[in-house]
Amino acid sequence: MLRRLALALACAGAALALPAPAAQADDMVWFQTPSGNVQCAVYSDGGWQLRCDMLETTNTPPRRPRACDFDYGHAFGLDATGKGRYLCVSDFIGNPEQARTVRYGRSIKVGPFTCVSRESGLTCTNKRAHGFTLSKARQRVF
Repeated sequence: MLRRLALALACAGAALALPAPAAQADDMVWFQTPSGNVQCAVYSDGGWQLRCDMLETTNTPPRRPRACDFDYGHAFGLDATGKGRYLCVSDFIGNPEQARTVRYGRSIKVGPFTCVSRESGLTCTNKRAHGFTLSKARQRVF
């Protein structure tokens, strides 16, 4: 299965598939924007998950929830059917050495997710059209 995944990554613009359930980092698909500011990973831990983290933003993030003891405002999550959301995290999902760069004007499809890279930002959606749009100046979940 991983061999097929590697072949799919080699084909520009190809739809990608992950083995399920994913239990190791080798079972993740990483990608990033050309600037490297947005780093994403898709994995399946019994259900499809997409997480994108931002290295830098220029706006003020929303107030950290009381229940969050970690970083808030730079990580975003999406599952196969739910709405996009801010995440409370203590780590960073990026893996620049293994990440595929999705050039501006291109998209990547992994499992139920489609992400479109534009100079104005990265927009990721699931099959129910929920997701998020991320740019250095503005982040929006829907």
